[in-house]
Formats: sequence, structure tokens, C-alpha cells
Amino acid sequence: IVFCGRNKHIDLTLHVNGFEIPTVPEVKLLGVTLDERLTFGPHVSLLCKKTAKQVNAMARISKHLSQQSKLKILNAFVRSNFNYCSVIYHFSGRMNATKIEHLYERAVRITLNDFTTQYDMMLKYNDMLMLYEQREEIFILQVYKVLHDIAPPISNTMYSLQEMPYNLRDSSVMSVPKHNTVKFGFKLIHLKFKELSHGINFPLML
Repeated sequence: IVFCGRNKHIDLTLHVNGFEIPTVPEVKLLGVTLDERLTFGPHVSLLCKKTAKQVNAMARISKHLSQQSKLKILNAFVRSNFNYCSVIYHFSGRMNATKIEHLYERAVRITLNDFTTQYDMMLKYNDMLMLYEQREEIFILQVYKVLHDIAPPISNTMYSLQEMPYNLRDSSVMSVPKHNTVKFGFKLIHLKFKELSHGINFPLML
């Protein structure tokens, strides 16, 4: 696979020891489908197709299950599917986020047998989080682990801390990478991390 820009396509064929190795538009790696433009659209589509089958199966037998049993199914199948490697595809766009959120909403309504209450209010009454908020929580925990050197070694190499010339109450200030654009680069990252760090008890500074 050759990663390229959104409006580009590179058709490349490699020749190694007499063997021809063509490129492919997407490849599956450790359960995550990577496409050549890193939009993660194919991954989200496959994820929704797999989870929809499980939600449909739960809907067919829901009248024979208690709410506690349905909650266990929701956590064991639906949430586990969506939260697996969610840090990788979390910023893949609003369309992907909306698609999986609608599917999760359907699963929650079947679990709670509530098809009339507004989605956010239903979650609040039952002390649950939206799928988007769950991914943000996982993302924040990953940053926390990196800042405190308790993440896997590979994760630590993806982030770097700033060297501060003066003392702060918290020296865990991460370096923000440079971006070619302001609207979709620098501003987006700062706004997103402001949202993520709001209300968090442990220190998180960028």
C-alpha cells in the first residue's frame, strides 16, 4: 500500500527477485483497515457491518433477555468493537463518527428498551456515555500514559515534551507539531485538546 493525498492515486508495482508485487488501495493490519488516503472510511464501514449483525441478533432475542444480560452483550460485543484501536480512527471525520454513533444509539435503545427518550438524556439517566465521549476518554488516558511513561515504548516515540526554560507547576507540556494550514491543523488540534482536557482531574497540558 502507498499512502498519498486525498486527490492523488499512485499506481506502483514492485519487482523483487522476479516476483511482481502490486499495490492495493487498502490493507488490514491487526484488525484495523488502512486505506491509501488514511480516511479510515473502509475501516468504519467494515466495523459497522460487523457490529450491525450483532445488534440485529440482539434485537431478535431481546424480549427473552433481561436488561442486565443485554448490558453484558452491549459491552462485550458492541462497545468492544467500537473501542478497539479507537485512538487511530478517532479523528477520521464527522461522517464516520455520526455513522457509528447512530448504530451505537440503536444498540443502546434495544438494551434499555427505550425508543422515545432523547439520546443524550437517555444516556444521562442511565449513567452512560456517548460513543464519541468514550473515544475521547480513551484518547486522554493514552496521552496520560505517555506523559507519565507508563505507555508501551512505541507509543512514547510518537510524542515529545517541550523543554521549558522556566519552572511550571506541571512540566508535562507536549510539543504540538507544525501544520501547513491553520483552520484544519493548528486550530483544530488546540480546540480538540481543550475539549478533551475539560474537567479532567489529572494534569494535561499541551
